[in-house]
Amino acid sequence: MDVGMQGTKVKKLVYDPNMQKRLEKLRSDWEPYEKNRKKLLRENKELREKVGRERTSAINELDDITIETLKSLQDSGIDAFMAKNRGDAVNFMREIIGDRGLVIVPSTQITEVGVTQAFSLSNDFVMFSLDHSMCVKCGIPPMHPLLPTWEKPENIDPRKVEKEMKEKAKKAGVLVLSALCMSKDGSMALGEKEGKALEFMKKSVQDVFVIVGVDRLTKSEEACSDLTKLMSMSTGGLIEPAKPVEKKGLKMHVVLIDNGRVAISRTSSKDVLRCIHCYSCSLYCPVFWSVGYPYGPPEMAGIGVVTTNFREGIKRSIDRGLYYCVLCKRCVEECPVNIDIVTEHRKLRHKAKISNL
Repeated sequence: MDVGMQGTKVKKLVYDPNMQKRLEKLRSDWEPYEKNRKKLLRENKELREKVGRERTSAINELDDITIETLKSLQDSGIDAFMAKNRGDAVNFMREIIGDRGLVIVPSTQITEVGVTQAFSLSNDFVMFSLDHSMCVKCGIPPMHPLLPTWEKPENIDPRKVEKEMKEKAKKAGVLVLSALCMSKDGSMALGEKEGKALEFMKKSVQDVFVIVGVDRLTKSEEACSDLTKLMSMSTGGLIEPAKPVEKKGLKMHVVLIDNGRVAISRTSSKDVLRCIHCYSCSLYCPVFWSVGYPYGPPEMAGIGVVTTNFREGIKRSIDRGLYYCVLCKRCVEECPVNIDIVTEHRKLRHKAKISNL
């Protein structure tokens, strides 16, 4: 890899006026949450340490926890499937969904599986998120998992978009969402937006698919609860757990997605799987604030580049900005569970070098 050439690419992206405008909007949107985040994390050091220990323990036993979770779900009557990769997940879903309409609640896990792309040509679908629907209408990618960020266009009324979204959702037979985390006894924690979608759809939907990366599995319901609490704190309240929703009468399908995670859990890079998916590290990355969306999507920035490697390979990591990182360690300082993302970047650069990439 020609580092100089990669640097030129970064420089061009820095001076993209449209990207800079969206980054300024994102910075403004994030500011009040950031203040709350700093206060909450400062006051809850013990929880951070506890979750860090729980995540380490879970990742060290990921093989066993995955098997136990699958069995617990199946024993409770839930249709559960272990997908080795995104193709397995899509094929499992397609057999059940057929040609019915879908409601999709956007998330990084949904993006990883490629649900939208897989069904966009064969099925009617609607994104159950005004922010993401507006991004689609504007023809722009979501800027960040926490704050998609869009400017109101003169010719598009967000209220009309939201009304159309909900009307279309009522006609769909399938809801696809993801879980914040899940304990090995099968108890799951949904995010607030997923809970709202489930509540809105529960009278009309026939099938509900819940996608869960196996790195989000915990050893106990308490650990799952601790994890969601820390997610909320580390995002300043942008991620909140959903209120309990009655699922009686709904046909639930849980897709546990591996996609390279179990293999990584057996290597020296397993620490990256301790990530709690608060995505806030990217919001302290100086490169992200210059480059924006092209750096490490869908998670964004350094952690996104690292996770791309075990899901899609080193070449894809390079494409998504392996050489953008300036190794300043701001992400390490801000990570609530102290993941050394910079060390993982160094490992990947070494791997790329010896592979002549």
